[in-house]
Amino acid sequence: MQHGRHAVFNLHVHLIFVTKYPRKVFDSAILDDLRNIFNKVCSDCEA
Repeated sequence: MQHGRHAVFNLHVHLIFVTKYPRKVFDSAILDDLRNIFNKVCSDCEA
């Protein structure tokens, strides 16, 4: 919970990754890479 000058707020972020075509384009190696990238972005943003 963060406090501003006149407000209290709690921000939530949902990462949604959508592909253009409805077929399986990600294998386990790509999913592991994406998981690492998302974890780094979240830790960099203190999320």
